[in-house]
Amino acid sequence: MTFRSVAVSAVSAVFAVFVLVLPSGCEHSESAKALSWEQEHQRAAAPSSAQTPATKSSAASKPAASSTSSAPAKAPSTSSAPASAASSSSSGSASSSGSASASASATSATASPASASPASGGDTSGSGGETPSETPSEAPAAGDQVSFGSLKWRYGGVNASGARASGVAISSASFSSGGMSFKYVRDLSAWGYSSGALGGYACLFVQNQSGAWVGGKFDWISSSRKSRDFKNVYGGYAGWSLADVPNPCNAAFVIISPDAKKRSNVIVGTWSR
Repeated sequence: MTFRSVAVSAVSAVFAVFVLVLPSGCEHSESAKALSWEQEHQRAAAPSSAQTPATKSSAASKPAASSTSSAPAKAPSTSSAPASAASSSSSGSASSSGSASASASATSATASPASASPASGGDTSGSGGETPSETPSEAPAAGDQVSFGSLKWRYGGVNASGARASGVAISSASFSSGGMSFKYVRDLSAWGYSSGALGGYACLFVQNQSGAWVGGKFDWISSSRKSRDFKNVYGGYAGWSLADVPNPCNAAFVIISPDAKKRSNVIVGTWSR
């Protein structure tokens, strides 16, 4: 082998070594650079990552703090329950006492009219007494079978509408075609007349077509006479007329004192002519 060939071989070997070593060195250098860049990036990112736990810890501490601080705030709400219960209990008792007071007031108010009623006076007749057309100063006699104030004094020449029931009492009226009869409960002696004395007026009233009681005196009467005929009625005595009177009709009888101030009770019956 020649020197030249040896030199070429040596050069080729060095070149080969250079070719093999240079890429690996470059790779190592690139790897080192890459490693160095990654370490720098981690160091740069380290503060932010360090802050994250702190932030997390602070974030975690905030709910704890708020929950801790809010816990005492909720405690009064539990203590307010007895207060509410007490309030509702007291309001309930007040309501019940108010209801009891209202009931007591209503009871006393209901009772008061009854207690006030006697204080209003003794007159309890009201509308049940005599009508304004009747004699205002006189209460109806117990034995009146028709209201004395409803009698219209048209015939007989006497108006005894102001007479008052006094003493004389009669009953059992019975009417026939020609006259009537009755009974004395207390006769004219109550007015001071003897048995045969003409001490009163016999007065007849009939109910006409319109329902009015019309009539008046038709004869005299004494305690010994318990019946009267109707001759004067049929004969037109002192204006007597039966023109608008139905047949049969309702008829009433009453005895009047001669001064027209006293009267008996009123008795009634049915008259068929």
